Amino acid sequence: MPLRRSLVLLALGVGLLVPGSPIHAQTTDESRQWAAQASKLARDNRLAEALQLYQQAVTIDRSNAELYGAIGFLASQLGQLSDADYAFRQAISLDPRKPDYRLGLAHVLSLRGDATGAVQLYRDVLVLAPRDADAYRGLGTLLQRQGQGGEALGLYRQWSQQDAASDQPWLAMGRLALQQRDYALALEGFNRAVRLQPQSGEVHLLLALTQLGLGESKAAWAELQQGLRLEPRNAQVQMLAGDIYQALGQQTEALACFKQAIQLDRQAAQPRLRYGRALLRMRDYLGATIALRDAIDRNPQDGEAYYLLGLSYQGRSRVEEARSNLERSRDIFNQQGNRAAAEKATQALREL
Repeated sequence: MPLRRSLVLLALGVGLLVPGSPIHAQTTDESRQWAAQASKLARDNRLAEALQLYQQAVTIDRSNAELYGAIGFLASQLGQLSDADYAFRQAISLDPRKPDYRLGLAHVLSLRGDATGAVQLYRDVLVLAPRDADAYRGLGTLLQRQGQGGEALGLYRQWSQQDAASDQPWLAMGRLALQQRDYALALEGFNRAVRLQPQSGEVHLLLALTQLGLGESKAAWAELQQGLRLEPRNAQVQMLAGDIYQALGQQTEALACFKQAIQLDRQAAQPRLRYGRALLRMRDYLGATIALRDAIDRNPQDGEAYYLLGLSYQGRSRVEEARSNLERSRDIFNQQGNRAAAEKATQALREL
């Protein structure tokens, strides 16, 4: 799952080295200057240069947890997971009560295939901050990948009790139930969520998907239209609308929604993955290849994107490219502890 917003702000320099704070008082002028330059570079998306300057700053001020936190975030964004691991551990040792650094380290460990370590860190965060939404999401995701869907559902119910005013626990529960094709439970979750957030287009579209699963096409169509009316400029809403149109067999409308999602969020990988998957189903293998490569550029750790790209190369009779992408997909899924997805990629390799 993505790193939390507070770590992003930390790397951008928001709240870092605030004049008058204890951290600021302990920090030398030189390290402050480097940190200020680094935060500007990060805001300009010059992440590698920003990371280098933060690393220089921390050589002077080794007692600054926020500097280590910024290094951890930037290193993880650049795929330098060993450096990110070290930086987040240093930040935790300096400020053990702040959940952000444990969440950052959990994210890194998950990417490195240490699901056990990541799970424990998420549990530690929930001891420190029992209502932390990012910890619930991260822990729930890892439990699902490990085939512990029942425990994940229990976790989401616990979350709903800790934060009764939030729709997020019910959304998480509904999504998991939808994946398991437990449409009755999904309906419960999304109905609870829509009562808490009636103006959320996303929730209405998730309800529509659930109603399709229950065979209630008329109700699903009404929810689809309601969701699009509420949030037509929301990329997530457009992606879900595309999924629904696909389920209804309306491929042209589905492709239009995925294209609109790409326009609305040009940096996101998911709209391109959805678009590529749709093209693959239509046997437009070249179009699928282009879209899926774009998705991987934006998220190099997405095993599903490599899997679909492998299938698109297979459709073009480019066996070696298909094999390398399917192997990459299998390896990522194994690192993440997603056994079912890894087996799916392995089976595709056997069929080449």
